[in-house]
Amino acid sequence: MINIIADRLPDIKAQRIGGLDLGQNFIYPNYDGSSILNIPASICHLLGVPGLGGSGLAPEILAPLGDGIRHLIVILMDGLALHRLQRWMEDGATPIWKKLAGEGVLAPLTSVSPSTTSSAITSLWTGRSPKEHGIVGYELWLK
Repeated sequence: MINIIADRLPDIKAQRIGGLDLGQNFIYPNYDGSSILNIPASICHLLGVPGLGGSGLAPEILAPLGDGIRHLIVILMDGLALHRLQRWMEDGATPIWKKLAGEGVLAPLTSVSPSTTSSAITSLWTGRSPKEHGIVGYELWLK
């Protein structure tokens, strides 16, 4: 397994949005290669098909995967935090995750903002941010 969490996490935690201070422990979305928003373009790139959405994942995440990828499986675990996945892998509670991570790259990613399921899944399908696709939740109150 190529584990780049220690290399990537400080940059993710340092990400800020101008004019918005939610405290040091808040993780802001990082759309410049470290977000689920970057997954669609990366999948297109890996499969050699026309791009979807904006930029792909950071090169240090994609490069270890190499070339010649013909099949991809995306497993979506809604609300799964990195620290929880790491704990599961360490204590052996879910050996499949450790096996899968051993065959790929383990890297931290941010969600989108707002980080609702409806916004995140729409971003995964379209490669666009919630600001671009307009889906911010299942219900929206408009005056």
